[in-house]
Amino acid sequence: FKRLVHAERVGALPRRIIHQALEMFADEGLGGGWRPHFLREELSAWYTFSTSTDTEVLLKAYHRWGDQMFTKLDGMYAVVILDWKKSTLIAARATIGIKPFYYAYQDQTFIYGSEPKAVLNGLGTNGHLDWEHASEFLALGIMDHDEGTFFREVKQLEGGHFLKLNLKDGSMKKVEYRKRPQVHNGFETSV
Repeated sequence: FKRLVHAERVGALPRRIIHQALEMFADEGLGGGWRPHFLREELSAWYTFSTSTDTEVLLKAYHRWGDQMFTKLDGMYAVVILDWKKSTLIAARATIGIKPFYYAYQDQTFIYGSEPKAVLNGLGTNGHLDWEHASEFLALGIMDHDEGTFFREVKQLEGGHFLKLNLKDGSMKKVEYRKRPQVHNGFETSV
């Protein structure tokens, strides 16, 4: 692992906060409805907060519970955490999946953004059409059902998943921490 690139921000990463050997990057406004005040109250038994930001709450939650923190969150978010002690990059997307998260990992560089176009720009390419995913969308009207996108070079992190990138050996694994609700005829059903 050599580089982390937020492809929509030339020369700057999104909001950054540091806590011990952890760094977290989150776009301004993590999204509404995830109720950080409940976590803040629970975490105040172990931590003192120096800001009123959602980002600080999430970073301290990660410090306390590791990747199990995602099971405690509801609402909308997409975050990247660099855990220097564990030599790990963790990217997570909320279960509902409203906040988009697209990424590519190439040449020891992790590139991410909220649109495939931004990731393609970070890769320096216009991309190549993924015929399978384009066909599924055109024939069946489905998308966002897996990590594929219209571009072979770009993946999306599905809602309710996080991925772990080992910064030493470059291995990556994706973990589903919560099932996404299924919607049929406009109504949410259990999975």
